[in-house]
Amino acid sequence: MDGTEGGWDLEDSVILARQMKARGVDVVDCSSGGLTPSIATLPTPAPGYQFDYAATVRRQAGVPTMAVGLIVELAQAEFALASGQADLVALGRQMLDDPNWPLRALAEVDAEHIGGPEWPAPVGYAIKALNKVKAKYGLLRKETSTF
Repeated sequence: MDGTEGGWDLEDSVILARQMKARGVDVVDCSSGGLTPSIATLPTPAPGYQFDYAATVRRQAGVPTMAVGLIVELAQAEFALASGQADLVALGRQMLDDPNWPLRALAEVDAEHIGGPEWPAPVGYAIKALNKVKAKYGLLRKETSTF
């Protein structure tokens, strides 16, 4: 979807996804906007705002989809997958903002991984030290999602 009045829309994406599936495409990345300056037909960006696109393409074209769109918390990614809206998720701007996002998500699921061997050595050491100080002063908290 390009966001332009009369431009590429979700129905066009479903038709294209069906054609791509027939030609052997395994997964369709479902995003919107960014092709033209107009965003007149796009929803206001909010967490998970493009999940419905992935769900519609997945359901109507019968092809696995990848959801994108302001995925900033692990719970959002899990929701897209668990609800059947998408088969994969991708993070774009969030990864630019926090390149360690996957490691933080892993630590959220299993605290044993906070600053563990999966982390780059200098980062892992710093995260462990930071969390020790936070715990000492009662600042260490588990993030909760409102999604």
